[in-house]
Amino acid sequence: MAGTAAEAGRTFLAGVLAKISDPEKRAQVEAVLTDPANTDALVVVGSGALAQSDINKKYNDLDIESTKL
Repeated sequence: MAGTAAEAGRTFLAGVLAKISDPEKRAQVEAVLTDPANTDALVVVGSGALAQSDINKKYNDLDIESTKL
C-alpha cells in the first residue's frame, strides 16, 4: 500500500471507483474525491486503510499464537 495516508486514500478510492459501473455516477464521485478541497477526506480514508492492514496483521499474529496453544 502507499506510504502516506493521502496516497493510501487515493489508492483505496481508485479501487472503489473501479467498482462503480455507472459512468455518470463514477464521474461524480471522482469529481468530489479529486477536488483539492477534499484532501482531508482522502487522508481519513487512507488512515483507515493503513490501519486496517496493521489490524489484520495483529489479528493474524494472535490467531497463530492461539493455534500454538
